[in-house]
Amino acid sequence: MKYGILLALLTLIGCGSQPHTPALTPVKIDAIELNRYWLMQPAPLSFSVDTEALKSNYAYVNLRLVIDPAGQVVTASIEEISDEQWTPAAMQIIEQLSYVPAPTNRKTIAVEVVTEFKLSL
Repeated sequence: MKYGILLALLTLIGCGSQPHTPALTPVKIDAIELNRYWLMQPAPLSFSVDTEALKSNYAYVNLRLVIDPAGQVVTASIEEISDEQWTPAAMQIIEQLSYVPAPTNRKTIAVEVVTEFKLSL
Protein backbone atom coordinates (compact mmCIF):
# COMPACT_ATOMS: atom_id res chain seq x y z
CA MET A 1 0.00 0.00 0.00
CA LYS A 2 2.85 2.40 0.83
CA TYR A 3 4.37 1.84 -2.63
CA GLY A 4 1.00 2.47 -4.29
CA ILE A 5 0.65 5.85 -2.57
CA LEU A 6 4.26 6.76 -3.38
CA LEU A 7 3.77 5.79 -7.03
CA ALA A 8 0.55 7.80 -7.24
CA LEU A 9 2.28 10.80 -5.63
CA LEU A 10 5.22 10.60 -8.05
CA THR A 11 2.84 10.31 -10.98
CA LEU A 12 0.94 13.42 -9.88
CA ILE A 13 4.16 15.37 -9.37
CA GLY A 14 5.41 14.28 -12.79
CA CYS A 15 2.15 15.38 -14.46
CA GLY A 16 2.48 18.85 -12.99
CA SER A 17 5.98 19.45 -14.26
CA GLN A 18 6.67 21.32 -17.45
CA PRO A 19 7.38 19.18 -20.52
CA HIS A 20 10.95 19.19 -21.75
CA THR A 21 11.27 21.09 -25.00
CA PRO A 22 14.57 20.75 -26.82
CA ALA A 23 16.42 23.90 -27.84
CA LEU A 24 15.76 24.91 -31.40
CA THR A 25 18.88 24.49 -33.47
CA PRO A 26 18.95 26.91 -36.39
CA VAL A 27 19.51 25.56 -39.89
CA LYS A 28 22.73 26.94 -41.38
CA ILE A 29 22.03 28.43 -44.79
CA ASP A 30 23.80 30.49 -47.44
CA ALA A 31 22.81 34.11 -47.99
CA ILE A 32 21.21 33.28 -51.35
CA GLU A 33 18.83 30.92 -49.53
CA LEU A 34 17.64 33.47 -46.95
CA ASN A 35 14.63 34.60 -49.00
CA ARG A 36 13.33 31.03 -49.06
CA TYR A 37 13.05 31.15 -45.26
CA TRP A 38 12.74 34.77 -44.15
CA LEU A 39 12.01 38.18 -45.69
CA MET A 40 13.26 41.33 -44.02
CA GLN A 41 10.34 43.45 -42.84
CA PRO A 42 10.10 46.51 -45.03
CA ALA A 43 10.89 49.27 -42.59
CA PRO A 44 13.32 52.15 -42.90
CA LEU A 45 16.48 51.37 -40.97
CA SER A 46 18.16 54.36 -39.41
CA PHE A 47 21.44 55.03 -37.67
CA SER A 48 23.51 57.97 -36.50
CA VAL A 49 27.23 58.28 -37.05
CA ASP A 50 29.91 60.92 -36.78
CA THR A 51 30.21 61.68 -40.49
CA GLU A 52 33.47 63.57 -40.02
CA ALA A 53 35.15 60.43 -38.67
CA LEU A 54 34.14 58.26 -41.64
CA LYS A 55 36.65 57.44 -44.34
CA SER A 56 33.93 56.96 -46.96
CA ASN A 57 30.22 57.57 -47.53
CA TYR A 58 29.44 53.85 -47.39
CA ALA A 59 30.58 50.54 -45.97
CA TYR A 60 29.85 46.89 -46.58
CA VAL A 61 29.23 44.69 -43.58
CA ASN A 62 28.84 40.93 -43.35
CA LEU A 63 26.58 40.01 -40.44
CA ARG A 64 26.15 36.54 -38.95
CA LEU A 65 22.51 36.36 -37.86
CA VAL A 66 20.44 33.76 -36.06
CA ILE A 67 16.76 34.33 -36.80
CA ASP A 68 14.37 32.54 -34.44
CA PRO A 69 10.97 31.02 -35.36
CA ALA A 70 9.30 34.36 -34.52
CA GLY A 71 11.46 36.22 -37.06
CA GLN A 72 13.53 38.02 -34.44
CA VAL A 73 17.31 38.29 -34.64
CA VAL A 74 18.42 36.58 -31.44
CA THR A 75 22.14 36.47 -32.14
CA ALA A 76 24.15 38.77 -34.36
CA SER A 77 27.80 39.48 -34.93
CA ILE A 78 29.89 41.40 -37.41
CA GLU A 79 31.94 38.97 -39.46
CA GLU A 80 33.61 41.57 -41.65
CA ILE A 81 33.28 45.30 -42.24
CA SER A 82 34.95 47.38 -44.95
CA ASP A 83 35.42 50.44 -42.71
CA GLU A 84 35.70 50.00 -38.92
CA GLN A 85 34.36 53.53 -38.39
CA TRP A 86 30.95 52.19 -39.50
CA THR A 87 30.79 49.61 -36.67
CA PRO A 88 28.48 51.72 -34.44
CA ALA A 89 26.05 52.14 -37.36
CA ALA A 90 26.12 48.40 -38.05
CA MET A 91 25.31 47.70 -34.40
CA GLN A 92 22.36 50.10 -34.55
CA ILE A 93 21.05 48.38 -37.69
CA ILE A 94 21.28 44.93 -36.05
CA GLU A 95 18.94 46.09 -33.28
CA GLN A 96 16.30 47.08 -35.85
CA LEU A 97 16.30 43.93 -38.00
CA SER A 98 13.10 41.91 -38.07
CA TYR A 99 11.89 39.25 -40.46
CA VAL A 100 8.62 37.68 -41.61
CA PRO A 101 8.33 34.10 -42.84
CA ALA A 102 8.69 33.54 -46.56
CA PRO A 103 5.71 31.75 -48.17
CA THR A 104 7.83 28.57 -48.34
CA ASN A 105 8.69 28.73 -44.61
CA ARG A 106 5.33 27.65 -43.16
CA LYS A 107 6.99 25.94 -40.18
CA THR A 108 8.96 29.12 -39.41
CA ILE A 109 12.33 27.41 -39.27
CA ALA A 110 15.10 29.16 -37.34
CA VAL A 111 18.17 29.89 -39.46
CA GLU A 112 21.78 30.98 -39.14
CA VAL A 113 23.13 32.97 -42.05
CA VAL A 114 25.93 35.35 -43.00
CA THR A 115 24.51 38.11 -45.13
CA GLU A 116 25.87 41.35 -46.54
CA PHE A 117 24.47 44.82 -45.99
CA LYS A 118 25.55 48.09 -47.54
CA LEU A 119 25.42 51.06 -45.20
CA SER A 120 25.48 54.50 -46.77
CA LEU A 121 24.82 58.14 -45.97
